[in-house]
Amino acid sequence: MPSILIVGKGAREYAIRDKLESHKIFMIENKQELNIIINCDNIDLIIIGSEKYLVEGIVDDLNIPTFGPSKKAAQIEGSKIFAKEFMKANNIPTAEFNIFTNYDDLIDFFKTNNCQNYVIKQDGLAGGKGVYLPNKLDEIPAINKPVVVEERLYGQEVSVMAFCNGHDLELMPQIKDYKRINDNNEGKNTGGMGAIGPVNILNELELRALKEHMLKVVTVLKFKGVLYAGVMKTEKGFYILEFNCRFGDPETQVALNLLKSDLYDICMSTIRGKDMIIEWHNNYCANVVLSHIDYPNKKLDRATKITTNSLEKNIKLYWANPVLYTNDIYTYGGRVVSVVNSANNLYTCLTNIYNNIHKINYEGRYYRRDIGLDYLLSHTNKRKLKIGIISSSRGTSIKPLLEKKDIKVEVIISNKLSSILDKAREKNIAHIYLPMTTKKEYYSKLANILMSFDLDLIFAVGYMNIFPADFCQSFEGKIFNIHPSLLPDHKGLCGDKVHQAVLDRRDGFSGCTLHHITPGIDEGKIVLQKQCRIVEKEDITSLKKKVQDLEAQTIIDFIRIQQNNIITYKDAGVDINKGDDFVNKIKDENIGSFCAVHKIGDMFLGASTDGVGTKLELANQYHKLDNIGFDLVAMCVNDLIVRGIRPKFFLDYIAMNKLNNDKLLTVITSIKAACQAAGCLLLGGETAEMPGLYRDQCLDLAGFSVGVLDNQLYPKIEEIESGCRIYGLKSNGLHSNGYSLVRKLLKYHAYDIDTLLKPTKIYMECFDIMSKYQDNLLGLAHITGGGLIDNIKRIIPAKLTIKINVNIENEFEWVMEKSGMKYEEMITTFNCGYGIALIFKKGFEINDFNYIGDVL
Repeated sequence: MPSILIVGKGAREYAIRDKLESHKIFMIENKQELNIIINCDNIDLIIIGSEKYLVEGIVDDLNIPTFGPSKKAAQIEGSKIFAKEFMKANNIPTAEFNIFTNYDDLIDFFKTNNCQNYVIKQDGLAGGKGVYLPNKLDEIPAINKPVVVEERLYGQEVSVMAFCNGHDLELMPQIKDYKRINDNNEGKNTGGMGAIGPVNILNELELRALKEHMLKVVTVLKFKGVLYAGVMKTEKGFYILEFNCRFGDPETQVALNLLKSDLYDICMSTIRGKDMIIEWHNNYCANVVLSHIDYPNKKLDRATKITTNSLEKNIKLYWANPVLYTNDIYTYGGRVVSVVNSANNLYTCLTNIYNNIHKINYEGRYYRRDIGLDYLLSHTNKRKLKIGIISSSRGTSIKPLLEKKDIKVEVIISNKLSSILDKAREKNIAHIYLPMTTKKEYYSKLANILMSFDLDLIFAVGYMNIFPADFCQSFEGKIFNIHPSLLPDHKGLCGDKVHQAVLDRRDGFSGCTLHHITPGIDEGKIVLQKQCRIVEKEDITSLKKKVQDLEAQTIIDFIRIQQNNIITYKDAGVDINKGDDFVNKIKDENIGSFCAVHKIGDMFLGASTDGVGTKLELANQYHKLDNIGFDLVAMCVNDLIVRGIRPKFFLDYIAMNKLNNDKLLTVITSIKAACQAAGCLLLGGETAEMPGLYRDQCLDLAGFSVGVLDNQLYPKIEEIESGCRIYGLKSNGLHSNGYSLVRKLLKYHAYDIDTLLKPTKIYMECFDIMSKYQDNLLGLAHITGGGLIDNIKRIIPAKLTIKINVNIENEFEWVMEKSGMKYEEMITTFNCGYGIALIFKKGFEINDFNYIGDVL
């Protein structure tokens, strides 16, 4: 096992350590400890975190493989003047600049030039704080060293780092960092208050051009290690603001959590000048930095204790120069800790962090609450969401929302005759006065009204009542409350009591919190917060006005995020995990397989039951019920078939609000056709008329199928082992699962309905396959709800897993594109083109079917 020495103990260095956790790691805070470690231990690799030591030439001085550039190459960061002149000499796009070595000359320049058009940068190292953006003459700092004055550029800033081996480089994902101390990118520059990635600010052409420019640095200076380019993308193209000679902070905390390859191997390849083979995870990562309230102005003169409480396991903490006393952690301020999370989309990363970051406490804690928000809002999706408002108040905070022409508020419901109803009337919005009666009756009526509007998001604004648990469950994931404080502080309080509590406690900040509504008061997951600084002599009236303004913008921003966010199966109202959890709780030898099998004498009977799901709603909506009975039969008999049970008879159940003979006849006709295709009899069924239970013209279907074991019972689970290959039988479309998501997508995007409603295929050919390959076929899975992954896992031993590789095409490609779902989510939700999966013995390969994966 290689021994690695990391020089530095900041958050960046702890992120490096985390990525090398499988190796033997030593960490030292400064260069003075270097000789002690080197002399006592056999070190295979040294990684230098700080630019200071690189610029001083530490790589040249050491005889041990050291990750980083030489002293000469490190000048690209060590001297702003060197870097600007290098860029100019090598035709690297950068802002126009002047160099001043005399303060008086600098002032004379700005007496005749507008300060707002320029940036002042100190030559030499300044720890990320040597950049000044003066707006007037008296804001120019008194600097006693040479400076670069360059044209101030406007646009989107992005960080691009690269692993370099002296003659070539490999770019890392684009990362956006946040240097300003305050929300909305206001206040002083810092070393960085957070970062997100990957972002796509530079397009592919721009990235290729950037790589060519960075390659000039690598080849001319024989640069090894990490080269960091700070880039500004403007309307005229991109410009390089600066080069750094090491991993960035806070960018490293994001980049290394996206890295799939072994960091040790990469470092050694760069040092030896070898080719680098680098893979990246297909996910996102975010970093929010917790600092002290006095950062970046000063450090503390005494250490303050840090406490953490029940952080979720997917949250990573990278401490910045922590002070350890026994089992406790202390800080002297500055940037204290990077809070990092990786997930399948950026918004999830950020909400995971913001629902945990408040559990880290110390005196003077501060963090920005808008990291990544501008990027999430910059990707404008025109998808119109249907919004509902519930309120007991005048609705002051939603007035700006009602002015937005591209946001559609469908209905406003109030339990009081307040002016919020007048606001709705003025805007021609449906409005309902629903007075509070008994709690059960009121919430039943409220739920029915909300459901009738088919809303995407529901906001409780100034609503002074507690929602019951069953109501919360009915609208789980789509109903939110706006609270006038920074939860979890002051939870349980409302109205002026909140603002008074904030003032009484002398909080430095207040604001608002948008959170999921749950039965617990103010306990729901935070989805967005905004904060405002409390000024001297703040009173309830002024604070309330500030917070109400924030509430309005918070709701608007959240709607914009949801317009851009991916649409998951859970967003469409279906929680696959909950269904799986329920099945696991009741699972036994009879329950949980594709169908139940019961032995009577020498005969094995199989039985299955299923429905059509919300595909039925879609078919009914478009008056295309001709094939829906085929779906019903197929979903039942396919579950029999994969166990080796040949269908013998079928029964149906049809229920409607009011019986419609035309619809009934259409459905029954298709059921008969499907039974004929499945080789089974339609013995009968039940037809029920249920006024009040179903909506007008809606219907529900269920099917029941019974069969007899044909030959071999499947799966042969005891024979399935790692190395078995998985093959697939092509589906003819979506079959009958995933339609809650499909229907949601159809609210915003068009697609051929006939294609989406193709009936589920009945796989009678499986019996021929069982007969032909009975010695090598070990199992069959019908791909229904849960997609390829969960359904195949149902027929393999619990200790094993699977790997699937299929192409996403046709209607599945449309779903993936319009929902924003990733490949892993698609194969967990849909059949993705394969209705039946076949598992064969290890070592058995066949060309008759499509190879789609392996048992691991």
